[in-house]
Amino acid sequence: MSKIVDKKLLELTGKIKALNFAIKKSDEVIDSTKTEVLTRQISSITNRIQAIYALKEEIEEIKFTDNDSEENIRDWAEEVESRISEADNKVSEIRERLSEIKETERAAAEETERVAIDIKRQKQLEFEKQKFELEQAAKDEERKRELKHKTEL
Repeated sequence: MSKIVDKKLLELTGKIKALNFAIKKSDEVIDSTKTEVLTRQISSITNRIQAIYALKEEIEEIKFTDNDSEENIRDWAEEVESRISEADNKVSEIRERLSEIKETERAAAEETERVAIDIKRQKQLEFEKQKFELEQAAKDEERKRELKHKTEL
């Protein structure tokens, strides 16, 4: 193997370790209800995946240039792709958690709005009831005056 491949493989190893570290960190934050934290974690893992994938392709090209066999390159690439796949699964898991949080927040906002509308309706009904009672009392008073006036005549 050439020195270039060795250097790139060393770089890839470092990136994979950083990816594994980010995945472990995800296990710690997955229960968080802070969407910013989860979004940042998705971004962190996704950026690392992209960097690893780009480096993997670069190494494949160098290996082909160094006349490595297609089978060896494929076997080597499958191992890297399996790590990427694990990371993709973790990103999907975090996105699912993020969706759950957003759905919970949306449902809570809808419930709050519904309660506010119910309270407003209740106040409006109470106002209408009081208005009706006042109008009714005024009509009763008017009838009493008319009745009293008729009896005095």
